[in-house]
Amino acid sequence: MQVFVDTQPLAGAVVAGNLLDAQVEGHVHRVDEAAQPLPQPLVVAFCNHYSEGGIPVKEEPVEPRSGCPVNAAVEVLGDRWSLLVLRDVIFGDRRYFRALLTGSAEGIASNILADRLVRLVDAGILTRGTAARGQRARYSLTEAGIQTLPIICALGDWGLDWRSGSDELRGRQRLIRDQGPAFIADLMDELRVRHLDAPPRPHDGPSPFERLDAARDTPAG
Repeated sequence: MQVFVDTQPLAGAVVAGNLLDAQVEGHVHRVDEAAQPLPQPLVVAFCNHYSEGGIPVKEEPVEPRSGCPVNAAVEVLGDRWSLLVLRDVIFGDRRYFRALLTGSAEGIASNILADRLVRLVDAGILTRGTAARGQRARYSLTEAGIQTLPIICALGDWGLDWRSGSDELRGRQRLIRDQGPAFIADLMDELRVRHLDAPPRPHDGPSPFERLDAARDTPAG
């Protein structure tokens, strides 16, 4: 992330106290169109961008540290926040910047969220829909993003065994573990319906995500 001080209000940045939604195309738009001009001077943080003549420009991709597949995955997913953003897209069906920001149980900062969304889009994990002026862009999982679900579930299993947490949130993970790989595959199929416009598959009773919501709402007994 590049941080510098500017003396002019600048659309196209993540600024403390204002909710600005980073776009992959190298510029941003205001989520809150009624926002007032900011006082000067101000600190502007471009996420994964730098400035040339006042215009934000995307940085060139950094070469991987090695050709190891584990390293390749860690470079995309191994930071503190990326998997949590994906968790909220997958399980919370939060597809918009504001929903991801306000719904974060861990309290992600707006500049960190904007940066991680840019990184995940650049890595081919998410896509960002085109938004008309005044509208908010919707994020969608790619197939590569959907394939992160087993990784997230495996991390959740480890967390169940080796870390404490709230019963409300642990109930969902217990259901995933108890139901096994077939249930994870069903969840991935439903994600393809939601994010890739795949045709829905018929199923008896509640959908996999409805079952997860019910497990979260049921106290542990």
